[in-house]
Amino acid sequence: YIPRGLSNVEFTCPSSCSSQLNGQALTVFGSFLHMHQAGMTMFTELTRNGEVVPLNDEGRKIGYYDFNFQDTYQNSFQIKSGDSFRTQCFYQSPGGKTFGLGSENEMCIDYVFYYPAVQGLGFCGAEGMCGGYVSQPPTMISNTSIADIRGWPLNSSVLNDQCMSSVTMISEAPALSPPPTKDFISHGISLHLGYVDDF
Repeated sequence: YIPRGLSNVEFTCPSSCSSQLNGQALTVFGSFLHMHQAGMTMFTELTRNGEVVPLNDEGRKIGYYDFNFQDTYQNSFQIKSGDSFRTQCFYQSPGGKTFGLGSENEMCIDYVFYYPAVQGLGFCGAEGMCGGYVSQPPTMISNTSIADIRGWPLNSSVLNDQCMSSVTMISEAPALSPPPTKDFISHGISLHLGYVDDF
């Protein structure tokens, strides 16, 4: 269950998963951070050679998640053999929420779209495939914790909802060359970081 109030959950996709690449690099051309209606903030960090790669380089973050306004990030970076991922989701729940497929349930998934296609590489998260695991089960957090993650000033006189309702979202995506058509069409190419089922 997801606790009532503010909480977060964390999934880890260890380096043992990407080590299956045997030195081959994957080119990511997009990603889709996905939660449901209780979702507030979500991010994925990539760790390479023991160092966290900065979010603005090869990680993804949504500071103010809106279930009704979801989009795919068009970003380009490499996944290399030995890389690991950590995906965190933050929720504001009325209580009684579980992870599941329905919109009334919750999810925490980062869909990563890449090429070339790799057999056996697909899911990495709580279900244990590819060595993924829940590194932190749903845990209550403080308002200060979420403000630090979101970057919202604690002493602001403007409420989050007031500000967000007056902001026009602008997205600038880098120009990307399309993946080779054969690999893109003939194989499933999303690496799912996270999970949907209750734990």
